[in-house]
Amino acid sequence: MKPQDDFTRWCESALKGLQTSVDVPTFIAFLKDVDSPYEVNDYVRSYLGDSPAAAQFSKEFIEKRSRHKNQQKHQEPEESMWGPAPAVNPNKGIKSSTLNNNGMSSNHNMKEKEVESEEARNKRRKKKMQKLDASSILGFTVQADPDRVNIGEIDTGLN
Repeated sequence: MKPQDDFTRWCESALKGLQTSVDVPTFIAFLKDVDSPYEVNDYVRSYLGDSPAAAQFSKEFIEKRSRHKNQQKHQEPEESMWGPAPAVNPNKGIKSSTLNNNGMSSNHNMKEKEVESEEARNKRRKKKMQKLDASSILGFTVQADPDRVNIGEIDTGLN
C-alpha cells in the first residue's frame, strides 16, 4: 500500500469525524483529482450534505490541497515515465575478466555490430524519390485524344 502523506491523513480523520457513509479513501482520491474548487464544493455538498461541518471540510480541503500541491512542486521530482530517463553506465557491474584487450566489454562490441548492421540495412532501404507519370498510376490521362474533333457547341441559352 502507498505510504500516506499528512494531507491524506488529515482528510481521513476529518471525514471520519463527519460520520459519513461514503468510502473514505475512494472519496479522498476522487476529490484530489478534481481541479476546480467549485466542483469540490459541489461534490462535498452532494455526498456529505449541506451541514456546516461539510462546508468547513470543503473549505479546509481546498486550502490544504493548494498548500500540499505547492509543497510537492518545490520538492525534488521523483522518477517519472513522462520525463527523460536517467543516464545508465553500460560498464557498471561488468567484471574485468569480461573486458577485452581494448578495455571494452564483449557486450559493447556486439552492440556496435548490431548498430552497424542496422545502419547498413537502412542504407539499402533508402531509395531516392522518383517522379512518376500520373497516368501510369491512375490508368487514364486528362488530355483529350488529339484525333478527336470537338463535337457540339456550348449551349449558352441565349438563342
